[in-house]
Amino acid sequence: MKGRGSRVINDSEFHNVTATYESKTRFIIVDAVGVCEQIKTDEPPLERKSSIPLKKILDDVAVGRWRKDDDLLPTLVGRLGRLAKHAKPAEQVAITDLSGGRSIHQLAADILQALDVDRQLELTQQETGQTYLNPNDPLVLQTAHRLMQQALLPFDDPDLRDALLKTQERDELTIDIVSQDHVLVSDWDIQAEDKARAMITTFRDFIEQHRDEIAALQVFYSRPSHARLKYEDIQQLADAIERARLGLTTDKLWQAYELLDNGRVQDGNDEKGKGKGNKRKKTQRMLTDLIALVRYTLIHDTDTTATLEPYSVMVQRRFTTGSPSKKRSKDAASQWNRDNGSTSSATPSSPPSPSKSPTSTAAPSSRKAASAKRTKYSAQNSTHY
Repeated sequence: MKGRGSRVINDSEFHNVTATYESKTRFIIVDAVGVCEQIKTDEPPLERKSSIPLKKILDDVAVGRWRKDDDLLPTLVGRLGRLAKHAKPAEQVAITDLSGGRSIHQLAADILQALDVDRQLELTQQETGQTYLNPNDPLVLQTAHRLMQQALLPFDDPDLRDALLKTQERDELTIDIVSQDHVLVSDWDIQAEDKARAMITTFRDFIEQHRDEIAALQVFYSRPSHARLKYEDIQQLADAIERARLGLTTDKLWQAYELLDNGRVQDGNDEKGKGKGNKRKKTQRMLTDLIALVRYTLIHDTDTTATLEPYSVMVQRRFTTGSPSKKRSKDAASQWNRDNGSTSSATPSSPPSPSKSPTSTAAPSSRKAASAKRTKYSAQNSTHY
């Protein structure tokens, strides 16, 4: 009704609907049920402390500063809601175990329900039997305090707070909008090779430390290997590297090996770019390339002829050339043909000149008969079709 009463109308139209007045100067609302006793405003956003990091919010909640700061708990609900959207299943399970069976979404929902004034009034009315209560009544405030304490009880555990921080920091990106960058040196990075060696050493140490824990590494270390490597094992290895927070990715490790062992590393993209400098296109590594990285790291020091190539290139090469067992079978068949006197006519590399007629080797009569039958059968088929 406030919106309708505040509408603007010109004097002529107003006089047509209200002949007793010349113009609209004010409006009056008769509130018969007490609607206007409290100010009706839109619900404010949950995020009310955007400049405060999650660590400080969790620490303030743990020490009880929410009793004096009304914006602290709504901000925590908003942060938990965003955290629940991008948390991985493994992180969800770990947080659920630490919180006593509550997921990230449930933790936020419990706090939101504790902040609900209607629920506070309803529980107070059920407990006291009083019908007419105000949100500022001492009994209602006691109920609200009790609900908030119950909802915030899991956050007293420092392990839970640490797990929430690790989940949030995994995708956190700090943007500096104040400082300005200045070019200090425009030259080849002298420390690039040292950084690459340090990264490869870290990757080798990780493999050695977790060789008995991760299924994919167990397959690589078991020689001779009879177990098949599954895609789930590779995914488990990639997740373990990411959880270790070592800053290792497939792309970074591949670039490190390209810098140190350029002659032994293939990028899987032989096409030259058409842009300036004729540079190669940037190749995005697949998850399966992690297999090639682990294998190359294990044999790098012992086999100087080993090469690092994408897993897809290796599969394509084996598919094209065939496996060694098939090659041995083909060689054995050729040897058997030579031992039993089987010969094959050589195909001339170029057509004979018109002045000379091509020579042919005499074949046995049985072979001539078979050739004649095949020629006849081919002629019949061509006539039929």
